[in-house]
Amino acid sequence: MDSHNEDGSSISSNNGPANSHESINWANIEQYSIIKFLTKEGSTPMEIYPRLQTIFQEKTLPEVQVYYTAGRFAEGRESIIMLEDFKLAETNYEPSPTASYTNVSIESNEAQKQEEEIQIPNFNTNREVDFTLKQATGNEDMSSVVSSLFENPSYSTSSYALTKQLGGRQLHWSWNLFEIMDLLISLHDNEGTSHKETRLIFENEATIAELKETIYSTWSIDKKYQELFCSGRVIHTIRNTNTLIKAGIKDDDTIIVKHTRLDNWAQFTKMVEIAREARKVKKEHKIKEAVNYAINQLKGFKEADFFLAYPALLDTFTCFNKEFAHYVDTDHEYMTHAAQYYFSKLFNDDLENPTVESMCNPNPKSGAQGGLICRITKNGVDVGSYYIKPHLGLTPRSSSNPHYADLRELFVYRLLELIKVGPVVHFLPNVYHSTFGLYIATQEVQGFRTAAEVRMGAEQMYQLELLQNAFYLIDLHTSNYGLDSDGQLCVVDFQIGSHAGSGKAALEKYLKGQKELRVKVGKDCFRAWGFPETLDEADDRITNQKNFFEKKPIYFEDEEEPVAFFSALWVF
Repeated sequence: MDSHNEDGSSISSNNGPANSHESINWANIEQYSIIKFLTKEGSTPMEIYPRLQTIFQEKTLPEVQVYYTAGRFAEGRESIIMLEDFKLAETNYEPSPTASYTNVSIESNEAQKQEEEIQIPNFNTNREVDFTLKQATGNEDMSSVVSSLFENPSYSTSSYALTKQLGGRQLHWSWNLFEIMDLLISLHDNEGTSHKETRLIFENEATIAELKETIYSTWSIDKKYQELFCSGRVIHTIRNTNTLIKAGIKDDDTIIVKHTRLDNWAQFTKMVEIAREARKVKKEHKIKEAVNYAINQLKGFKEADFFLAYPALLDTFTCFNKEFAHYVDTDHEYMTHAAQYYFSKLFNDDLENPTVESMCNPNPKSGAQGGLICRITKNGVDVGSYYIKPHLGLTPRSSSNPHYADLRELFVYRLLELIKVGPVVHFLPNVYHSTFGLYIATQEVQGFRTAAEVRMGAEQMYQLELLQNAFYLIDLHTSNYGLDSDGQLCVVDFQIGSHAGSGKAALEKYLKGQKELRVKVGKDCFRAWGFPETLDEADDRITNQKNFFEKKPIYFEDEEEPVAFFSALWVF
């Protein structure tokens, strides 16, 4: 039957009065180990007791117990007193099956000096240990205790304190005495500012490679990205087998660690300042030039885990993105990179032997928005042609905040695709750099003829006006709409205008003139287009883009989603 702690966690009873396993008093065990160690070093009980008080304070063993224990150790005997800390809660208690074990040689009988092997658990330092030795006899050797002691979470603190007291001699379960050095490890940036510090203890014979490995495990800076300095000089790491002593490192030295990408970071920050100065005087070409140089300095930063080492510098990078991402996102070079990445995924390109290519050129008819015509091939065969432009809501033209997304534009593009009045549409994130940018790619419509090239019928024009008034479409010049190969209305490009007013006002505007015919066209369209269900579907199908914006963050407001503006139009 199980009982429960106050916090609700269960305690297995295992049928027996002694089943609540008594936790080891690690403070006592550490003190027994230290007493034996100091006794072997020749310290007297009068010297040992103050050392223990310094380390353990109110948890220090009684003075008489320290004297008694030291006396037994001095005579070559183990202390019977320590056995109180190793009582078994139950003689048949088995350690956790998840524990790992190490073989420790102990003296089972002082008189016979025979050795036997027993298994001592290596404790998980991330949890409180509830453990008692299975073979708690008066002949237990202290070496087995100390070997387990090293796995105890509190050991590192008391061991470090003792090591400092003894001037560099370390307690070790094998009782070997060796010289060590205590080093302050400090992570600096390119301006000499310290970002992290820690103290580490090494044996004098430890190598440079071991030092770098410890730094890697501490701060996640790969060894190949580490630059080490001591006393103002570089620690050359070509021969990583050199010991710390041979490298001129001494006890209590400070080791300065720098990431090898810091020179690139310094150039990045310099280019950012140049871009800001150029922006003050509105020199667009200077801004773009500086931004491009800045971005080039950051190549390889992700692979090098630079910001994992220097999280405080991430704010500078984030501010740069917020200030200048729109210069990057509207640049044709980055649009081309985004297209190549996206269409390689879309057409299942082979990562080891790429065959998908994106050939992108400026669209001479794209006007103020800018854009590219991208021809996509796989193994040299055309698989599609796309017009790509920046998402209007993320360009500085639409808002003083360039990171404000206008979901209406994405919604309408998706809706027009669903009701077959627009091209197949894809939304491409700018993964190459800014990660803020989003591009809209519309597939070429087969047989499409612009309104400038073909005569539009009255019904198609009423359909266009309905969409124009319902969804606030602007920039509908004759190159942006026309007829597809079946003679049906097709809108290939547009912008979203202000939605000042209500859905009812938009409806009244549409119904002006030829009201009876306009009502008929409207009713036919709503039935043919599957309203209002297709509106809900279009909204659902921009969920990925909403999630994308939320992660950046790019701001948008739910109440400005298009569905809410058109409720007055369902009453035909």
